[in-house]
Amino acid sequence: MDKDTRKKRKSAYEVFDWIIEKDNGLLCKICLEFGCKNQSNKEAIEHKFCKRGLDLSKVSALSFDGASNFSGVHKGVQALIRKKFCPDAIYFQCRSHLLHLAAQRAATVCKEVKRTISILGDLYKIFSQSPKRSQQLKNVQEMCNIPILKVIEPSSTRWLAYERCIERVIKILPSILITLEHIYKDSGDLSSMGGGILLSLRQKETILILNVLNHIFTLLGNLSRYFQTEDSDLSNSVLFTESTRRSLENLDSFQECVEKTDKIASTLKESEVHVDEKENIQKSVKSMLLQYVNKLCQNL
Repeated sequence: MDKDTRKKRKSAYEVFDWIIEKDNGLLCKICLEFGCKNQSNKEAIEHKFCKRGLDLSKVSALSFDGASNFSGVHKGVQALIRKKFCPDAIYFQCRSHLLHLAAQRAATVCKEVKRTISILGDLYKIFSQSPKRSQQLKNVQEMCNIPILKVIEPSSTRWLAYERCIERVIKILPSILITLEHIYKDSGDLSSMGGGILLSLRQKETILILNVLNHIFTLLGNLSRYFQTEDSDLSNSVLFTESTRRSLENLDSFQECVEKTDKIASTLKESEVHVDEKENIQKSVKSMLLQYVNKLCQNL
């Protein structure tokens, strides 16, 4: 389905997904159009399986995200399929989706993580909603010999998508701050969105939090991607999860993140960008992020 057709049918079909089913050792990929109605989704799956000559009665397990239209015990897609075709099949929520939820829910114990994530969303709005500001950012990147890259849109429902978003912000942070300073000088208002983001992003504490979150989301992202590979299996998934948990629990890479932050702060100063530094931020940042990580590990 081409991009224009998807846009036209967005109200009727909100999710596009793949079902992967092994039949006689061969891997079959089936493209499905998932809409808003449970019955329609069930019929879409039934039709595609029938078209491929696959027997739904032989399905041993079903896995979707936690949305009620799929996971509902009585009228969810999994319930309808199991009732009609495979009553002995088990249903479990998508492990990758649960990772996203774990990362999101853990932030309830650490307001600094929520604040930093919120900044990323506001930062995207600043540049995406103004061609003039986007051009300013590009001009600064060219002038400073920084890779010409845009700010990536974060996803409010897929927290692990922040992995790429944070990595990009760290990579082009000098150009972002210089551009925000120009925006502030034009408006003269630090209470504006641009002024508020500028005040936050030039704090060394925020830069350190970004570096640590980048490490955390990279670990979780690797685990999520493994869950979605065709070669993943239960035993290795358990081992990978435990390995990820151990890497997270003690924030072993914290000192490395501190060194990266110091390097970024030094680069910013060389670019004549003001950096707000508080004393003893390492101890306070590590303490608050350990709260986040501990809550996260409880949910893994």
